[in-house]
Amino acid sequence: MTILDVFSKRNQPAHDVFTYYLPDGLRKQVYMTLDDAMNVAGSFWVTLARSIAKEHEMLSLPEAQKFRSRHEPRNYRLDCLHYILTASETEKALDMIEQCLRLLSTSPRQDAKDAIEEINQRFLRAGVGYQFVSGQIVRVDSQLLHAEAVVPALGFLSSPGFEGPNKEFLEAHEHLRHGRFEEAIMNAGKAFESTMRVICDAKGWTYDKNKATASTLIGIVLQKQLIPTWDEEQLRNLEKCLTGLATVRNKNAGHGAGAAPREVSKHLAGYALHLAATNIVFLVESYRAMV
Repeated sequence: MTILDVFSKRNQPAHDVFTYYLPDGLRKQVYMTLDDAMNVAGSFWVTLARSIAKEHEMLSLPEAQKFRSRHEPRNYRLDCLHYILTASETEKALDMIEQCLRLLSTSPRQDAKDAIEEINQRFLRAGVGYQFVSGQIVRVDSQLLHAEAVVPALGFLSSPGFEGPNKEFLEAHEHLRHGRFEEAIMNAGKAFESTMRVICDAKGWTYDKNKATASTLIGIVLQKQLIPTWDEEQLRNLEKCLTGLATVRNKNAGHGAGAAPREVSKHLAGYALHLAATNIVFLVESYRAMV
């Protein structure tokens, strides 16, 4: 499964801004990659077809094999893969792709790993802002931020002991992908706070488990010199940066909207998520250096 270095692709302009729909050509490329890689039992396809149909409020997936005879069994594998081509909404096609990639990610086979890498590269080449990371498709708003903050954060949180913040951080990505921006901010804040709780527990630093806020936990990790104690002004600026995520969360998602509906923008939710990722990487790297 090699991506050919062809003239037509080399001479396309670089993508400075991601889009968030699946062009027909990209759907076909993903279909072909999964068709080659997905060597699994028929029962998997039956279960997947029924599960996706239920989630998408259908009695069954559209049948790809329209002209089979009465005695020919239905091809659920073909139905699932064909749905990637025909699903009317990008989100629905991504749901099917994600489930297939989740199965491949559990396989020890090298061709399965290669298929995941190829599909991620296909998305990047097409300028489509999604990547499969840590078992789910996440939205990518900046390739640099994704590579330098989000991927390392997910790598750190996949370590034993960080299951709680890992789940919250992945849920933040899922909310962002589905346009649930308030929930994305909430879960990003939870992941940031939970990371500090895990570190405090591991180091035996006491705090009120019922009442401690993000600001309280920041104070503890600063006091315990998890983060190097530079001069006072730099330390205050660092605390403001770390507290910034909690402020975004509290003002935009942590409390009720009141009488007027509250509009939370995508770019604000993305900021909260990327700020959480940057803070998590910084905290966990500091924790590992201290152990």
